[in-house]
Amino acid sequence: MGGKVEREKIREKVDHFYGYGLDGPISKAIEMLQRLQAQHPGFELELDFDQHGYGDSYSFAVLAVRDETDYELEQRLNKERQRVEAKEQQERAIYENLKRKFGG
Repeated sequence: MGGKVEREKIREKVDHFYGYGLDGPISKAIEMLQRLQAQHPGFELELDFDQHGYGDSYSFAVLAVRDETDYELEQRLNKERQRVEAKEQQERAIYENLKRKFGG
């Protein structure tokens, strides 16, 4: 793998609330969202909508977004290398089997 490797964004659930928490004036919802942001300084927060069943019940997960750490990056790259090596070994075994079977 050549070149600079991009760090992935990690999304971690840090809170949740039900949709009825947004009932009422928009200013109430804005205050609630500002309070959530203040509780998690330095993180970009995202809301992930989740509808429950077929009713009109729903909730939001609050996700903190961050760059993956050096350790997480290393783990991800190691897994990718292992996946590529395993695939190459499998393809090599198939090739050798076909070579034995049909000569070559």
